[in-house]
Amino acid sequence: MTRIFLLIPLLIALYFALRWFARAKIDDAKRAITMAIFFILLALLVFLAVTGKLNWLFAAAVAAYPIIRKIWGGWRIFRWLKGAKKSQQNSAEGTPIKPNRSGMTFETAYSTLKLEPGANREQIITAHRKLMSQAHPDRGGSDQQAQQLNAAKEFLIKQLDDQQPTKTN
Repeated sequence: MTRIFLLIPLLIALYFALRWFARAKIDDAKRAITMAIFFILLALLVFLAVTGKLNWLFAAAVAAYPIIRKIWGGWRIFRWLKGAKKSQQNSAEGTPIKPNRSGMTFETAYSTLKLEPGANREQIITAHRKLMSQAHPDRGGSDQQAQQLNAAKEFLIKQLDDQQPTKTN
């Protein structure tokens, strides 16, 4: 009989939660689900600690650690291979877009520095200095503008250095 009295409020709470969930915005629903999972895990942890059955949880976590590391490493390799495959597709399609780790491409680098494609090293450095004198944080510019200008200059200079053949003695 007491189980029924405990089950009825739980079912009523579940009904109202599902009603709210059906009308909620996606961001609010994600936040609510995350909070619910957190509190359920916390309640489970407290319950296991009170009943004295927390030891098996620590043993399971220690046993699962090597498996999780192996899965995580495989996932990282999969993501890396997926990125390599995309870059091969771009080069096969003839697109000259070569993004670096910051996402900078030739197109964005040239437009950031207000240069025409094919500019030489001196033109890149001159344009960078001119724009940095206006965009520097000490002179009223923003950090983000300065970072973009620096990234564009570094990207283009690096590409120029990679294109030049190395001299061997």
